Amino acid sequence: MRKTYGPEYPRTLGALMAWSELDPSGPAVTDSAGTLDRRAFQNRVLCVAAGLRRAGVGPGARVALWLPNGAGYLAAIFACARLGALAIHINTRFRMAEVGNLLRRSRPVAMLTEWGFPPADFPAIFAALPAQDRAALRCVLGFKVSPSVTQLAGLPVLSPSKPSQGTPSTSLAESDWMQRTRRCSQRHRSAAPSAMLRRWPRLLAARMSYASHSSTVKRRSG
Repeated sequence: MRKTYGPEYPRTLGALMAWSELDPSGPAVTDSAGTLDRRAFQNRVLCVAAGLRRAGVGPGARVALWLPNGAGYLAAIFACARLGALAIHINTRFRMAEVGNLLRRSRPVAMLTEWGFPPADFPAIFAALPAQDRAALRCVLGFKVSPSVTQLAGLPVLSPSKPSQGTPSTSLAESDWMQRTRRCSQRHRSAAPSAMLRRWPRLLAARMSYASHSSTVKRRSG
């Protein structure tokens, strides 16, 4: 039976992450690998977001997600939302014709996929695509990818879960957004969830305003 959630529950991804800080040890997501609590899931999201940022993903960029259901897939969705990027979801049942058509039309700059997911071999299918179908892509980020794999169809392969040394985990703008999120959560830790959520629109509007401003600056500088 589908559970119905009341009006006190978060309505946006950003609000959900802040609301989760009220009980960081509570369960967040369960898949075949086990259960992640809310703090561990947030750390996973930050790690994926850092990997996407290193790949040049920012506000307004498109990211293809070709992943099986699981914690990694959810983390990728939240990471895109945190960066202001647009997630392009690719069905795991799609094969070369469908994947190529979607990539050609949506023109993502990066793709997140998983190595070793039976019965589909996502990297092999991707490598067989015509070059024009993946022309907009600049890199591939892989979950469960071997360190020996550095390229796929001529594109660099990066690991979203292993940030390089000296690379900040968050950008300055995102860090500011996270700090305001944390202050909001702490200030209303003892308050009812519905009271906290009434204060969220201003914070989310500020985050959306930053993303819009960044996109405008990029267009002007280009």
